[in-house]
Amino acid sequence: SARFHPLVIFLDDIQWMDASSVELLQVLALNRESQNLMIIGSYRSNEVFAQHTISKSLQYLRERENDHNFTMTELSLQNLSGQEVNQYLMDLFEITDPAETERLAMVCHKRTLGNPFFVETFLKTLEEDNLLTFNEESLKWSWDYSAVEHVSAVTQNVAGLINDRMRRNLNEDMRYLLLVCSCLGNVFHRKTLKIIWLEIMKTSLPKHLLRAAVKQLFLTTIEVDDKLRFCHDAIKEAAVSLISISEYDQMQRDIGTILNKALAEDEKEENIFVLANLLNKGAGKDIEVAKLNLRAAARAKELSAFSSAAAFASHGIKRLPPERWDGRYTLDLSVELYSIGAESERCVGNVMQAKIYCNAILQQPRVSLQQKMRVHRVMIEILEHDNIFAEAVDYCLDALDSVGCSFPRKSLAQGIAALAAAKQAKDEKYIPDANALEKLSLMTEPARCHGMELMHAASSPAFFAGNKMLVFLLCSRRIRWTVKYGLHATSPPAFAVMGGIFMHAFGDWERGQALAYLSLAMLTKLRALGVKVSEPNTHVRVNFFIASWTNPPRLMVKPYQDVYKAALLHGDVDSACRTLVNLAHCLLFAGKELATVAEECGSYLQQIEDFKYDKWAEVFRLV
Repeated sequence: SARFHPLVIFLDDIQWMDASSVELLQVLALNRESQNLMIIGSYRSNEVFAQHTISKSLQYLRERENDHNFTMTELSLQNLSGQEVNQYLMDLFEITDPAETERLAMVCHKRTLGNPFFVETFLKTLEEDNLLTFNEESLKWSWDYSAVEHVSAVTQNVAGLINDRMRRNLNEDMRYLLLVCSCLGNVFHRKTLKIIWLEIMKTSLPKHLLRAAVKQLFLTTIEVDDKLRFCHDAIKEAAVSLISISEYDQMQRDIGTILNKALAEDEKEENIFVLANLLNKGAGKDIEVAKLNLRAAARAKELSAFSSAAAFASHGIKRLPPERWDGRYTLDLSVELYSIGAESERCVGNVMQAKIYCNAILQQPRVSLQQKMRVHRVMIEILEHDNIFAEAVDYCLDALDSVGCSFPRKSLAQGIAALAAAKQAKDEKYIPDANALEKLSLMTEPARCHGMELMHAASSPAFFAGNKMLVFLLCSRRIRWTVKYGLHATSPPAFAVMGGIFMHAFGDWERGQALAYLSLAMLTKLRALGVKVSEPNTHVRVNFFIASWTNPPRLMVKPYQDVYKAALLHGDVDSACRTLVNLAHCLLFAGKELATVAEECGSYLQQIEDFKYDKWAEVFRLV
């Protein structure tokens, strides 16, 4: 954008934006050089809650409006009032006397509740029924109010009105087109529609049919991606109601089968949610459908849509054969579905179902130790969720024993081991330098990798159980193993925690900060090596143990907010809750008005309670 070439960007349905796109939106808004840029975003307020990414982003921008020299205007678009509907009719019919259209406006408002789209749909229906006509001699619109009132009284709501319009005024092809479209989700490719039409109707999709659907305001086009969508949800609902539930389910199954055969793998991935939902209308055992549900569950989990991920996993499990744990192929598929189901159910607080999935895997002798690691973590989180921290610690230590990584159980033995570990930690060679880090390869031995994951999982319950000696021992051994056997995804948080121990227990701030920087450097190297790692897990520890002690609280608010959003994206609910507790501390000491702090903290506590993380909710209440 430039002074003589201003730019306006309109973004529709921003409630569906992913986190990266929201970040880009913030960067554009806060860029001081973009003086001739207007960004307009629209979203449905009923789909945006207090902790939604968009809500957080808007709050973030409001706080920086004055400092960054931009203006932010928010408009809440309500339904039209009766008077506004009347004004709309006057403008539409080019009438100057309000009394002429007042009674018609009353009927329109009563039937549509003032929704602009529905008002237009209502008027179009009246025109199609010849209740609203244009007199070519007088060049005026005319209507019979009594007839309008009588006929429109038959349908008491807009959905019924649209449904009635479809049944009476649309030909069979148009009704079938809208039914097919209703099976394809909110937005769908024109190509997908053509594939289905050709397979079912044995002829190409008529161009005039699509044009008519767009002209009659049933569908609208998205030209950039050659996609289509319904003009309003009510149209989709009305289309679905044209046939019985059983007929519609069968239609969805048929369309799902067609698409599963016709789409290439990359096209299936793009339409994975729609495809899985369509095929899930069927029943019976089907390995291919189970695989599609696994892909859908994994994708939903990546998007932090844990409820959807749990639902897809459940559908996939139902499609597995009874002998699912016998064959190598079905065993791996079953482990993946049960594991992702356990993780997703845990994230939405369905602890009992998560336990059922975990136990199903743990009871199978043919499932490898590596495959059991995911559900071990879930079981530990469940025990933490129930505030049974000592039992969670015992569970971890038992699992560590099984991989040959034992720790002392008695307090005295732990204390003696901790003294020896502390002596080792103070050795100058304890912290690898940049050259040593560069030479570190990835840890590959399975038993060591499992041990690292279990030690990481044991740290949190040990902390909440008040066993600081064990926390130190777990952290110290992970560091030794990293230096000796190579980098692991859980190495960075161990170095971050040890940095905090050096600063606050040993009083060595210089080495503490060095360990923190080293943990961040490890994250960078792991990313470069293609290792999937939960970065928020490390960042929340660096921020809390080190950065918050070396920076003013007001400068830590943004880093904590960023870590919180990243944690949710990674499905790392524990780190998200931990971050909210730390963020509350920052807000309290950042100089904000206490009323504002109390309001924000209230929403944070609600989020933690929604996650059903009682341990962090209790800590938060103390704050």
